Formats: sequence, C-alpha cells, structure tokens
Amino acid sequence: NLLKSNIIFYDKLNKKELTNLYNKCDLGIGNLAFHRIRVKHSSSLKEREYFQAGLPIVSASKDYCFNKLPDFRLQIPSNDTSIQIQKLIKFVQYYKNFDKDGRKIKKYIKENLLWEQTLKNLVNYLTLEKSYG
Repeated sequence: NLLKSNIIFYDKLNKKELTNLYNKCDLGIGNLAFHRIRVKHSSSLKEREYFQAGLPIVSASKDYCFNKLPDFRLQIPSNDTSIQIQKLIKFVQYYKNFDKDGRKIKKYIKENLLWEQTLKNLVNYLTLEKSYG
C-alpha cells in the first residue's frame, strides 16, 4: 500500500517525543482544506507549534495574526487544485540553507505571535476601530 510505505502515523506523543519528531522534519503542513467547510482564515494551533519548533510551513488558510505574510509561511491557493511539489521542494531547500536550525523562525514568532504581542495588536486594532467608528 502506497500510503503505508510513505506516511507514518503516531499515537499520542509527549513533549520530548514531539520535539524529537519535529527535529527530524523539514516542513510543517498547515491547514489545506478549510475552504471545504467555508473557513477562509484561521489561527491554527498546529501551525504555531510548527513555528515554535522552527519549521517553515505550507498552508492554504490565511492567518490574520500576521500583518505581513512571513517568508517562512508558504501560502497556497485555498481550493482543490494540486499542490505544486516542485514549489514545496524549493521552499524547503531555501529554508535548509537560510535557517538550518529554525532560530530565525523562532525569533520572529517570539517577537510577533506570543500572547503579549497578539493582545497588543488586538488592543491597537480595537482602539483604531473605536476612534473611527
């Protein structure tokens, strides 16, 4: 079976086991089919975990926590078209050369996506809405 020879399924993993697994990965796969349930954007926990592990990701859903799409998050169309594997390979190769241990991704996440920064962005947004509303 092609699926069994190319995909490994894991049972529940503790934090250490999960960290060891992330250290073997080159790419995190984010949300690819939210469009099927009419979700256009998300702030997916699994994507945050991948970022915290220093992994670049590919995702089809928009994430409005980013003011500007970071270059370590490959945005693909939110539809059922085929994913261009060559594009994914180039993306992964770029990051293997640019950020081998994921430090740049982790630094960006620490500065932009921790709760303190997320809440600060929310307060700024609500303040702007209130002054214009």
